[in-house]
Amino acid sequence: MFRNHYVSFIIAVFVLAFIFPGWSQAGDSQEIASSPAVSGTLEVIEAASEEQTAEIVGTAAVSDTAEIPAVPPDQQAAAEESVEIGTQPSVEGSIEVIARDSSVEGSTEVIAQDAVAPEKAAEEVLPPQKALLSRPLAIMVENEPPARPQSGLYAAKILYEIQAEEVTRFMGIYYDHSQNFEIGPIRSARHYFVDISTMFDAVYVHVGGSPMGLAEISERKINNINAIKGDRGFYRSSDRRIPHNLYAKPVNLAKEIVRKKFRTETDKPIPFDFSDSKSTSAQLIEKGVKGLAVKTVHIPYSRGYRVSYEFNPTDNNFIRLYNNKPFKDHRNSTVVKADNVVIMRCNMHIIDSEMRHEMDLYEGGTCEIFIGGHHMTGSWDRDRTSGVFKYYDPDLNDVKFNPGNIILHVISPSQPVIIDDQSYGLEKKADVKKGKKNKKGGRKAEAESEEGSGAESEDEHIE
Repeated sequence: MFRNHYVSFIIAVFVLAFIFPGWSQAGDSQEIASSPAVSGTLEVIEAASEEQTAEIVGTAAVSDTAEIPAVPPDQQAAAEESVEIGTQPSVEGSIEVIARDSSVEGSTEVIAQDAVAPEKAAEEVLPPQKALLSRPLAIMVENEPPARPQSGLYAAKILYEIQAEEVTRFMGIYYDHSQNFEIGPIRSARHYFVDISTMFDAVYVHVGGSPMGLAEISERKINNINAIKGDRGFYRSSDRRIPHNLYAKPVNLAKEIVRKKFRTETDKPIPFDFSDSKSTSAQLIEKGVKGLAVKTVHIPYSRGYRVSYEFNPTDNNFIRLYNNKPFKDHRNSTVVKADNVVIMRCNMHIIDSEMRHEMDLYEGGTCEIFIGGHHMTGSWDRDRTSGVFKYYDPDLNDVKFNPGNIILHVISPSQPVIIDDQSYGLEKKADVKKGKKNKKGGRKAEAESEEGSGAESEDEHIE
């Protein structure tokens, strides 16, 4: 009887196995899924493509890799209840959906991530970088008769000549610090020169200064190299007398910039609009720029100091003359030339017994502009934020200068300018009283104001 029951049981098992063929496999799968021997991370990575694929990787506790078989079709519903994976639309970028399955010992993570084409990956967009230039030197150069001829003026990218007491003074802007040529004689600061230097972000080079000039440097915290303060890079020549013999070289001043821990570069561009190539007067007229071709320009500052420019058609530039002779460098006889010349009219007046000047460099005014051999009467004004001068042609278009250097003169409206023998003075000469001084007295007063006297400032004294 027992044997009959045993045979019946065996037959029943075979019948059930025949009727439910997946029953045994499901049991095996459930045992594997719930087995404590599997602990680690379960990752399902779903690609955002038409054919969705899934990889399930289980890490065994013994550091061996165990592969978990795919869930049978009849158990997919149960699997979806325990782990829900959302299919995300394909978007630019990467989306991760993470779910944890507590049915497996340890940490089980299911990660759905859009596949992103490498060429479409998001790239960080950086703002355009400003081009950096070597921070220029703004160097004060004397123009007293004992200082002529000067050195290094021919190499200035931008050269200003402005009234200082009874004579003019130069400020050269130099961008190339690698050169070993001589610049000088170097003299003292004036506040309007200091002000102009700021639009270049320049390091200001001088020896002493007027009270207003030194105040301008201090109040505006101008990086400066001052010979009177003991700054390095200067030397005195033996062929001229003090104070007309102080010189410097760009390469040495560049070392002083580093020693004083000033910035060596600037993101300020050269504050003038330059064309891509040089134009002649005929070409400018063809482009519709108003004006005429000229040959000569004269600025008669005084009876003993006449500045002239003579057009050189071969090089399409102007040769600078001093008292009708080429203005040559003191050391190497290089003639000073100008690709562009600007003569700006500016209201100015004398403010003290030393004949120092004040001038309004922000009010704007008229100017004579020379580009190559072309002349036009235009206008200028100045941006009060950046300090940059703007120049306009007769039609109020921005002036584009020829590539190269520029020499700029700032004169009183009463100062005549003679262009091809025609005077362009706009106002009658102002009635300004000048104290009568003999040459010796005048030079002595000038020397004290340049190198300094104890009465001016403790910073102002002869070395």
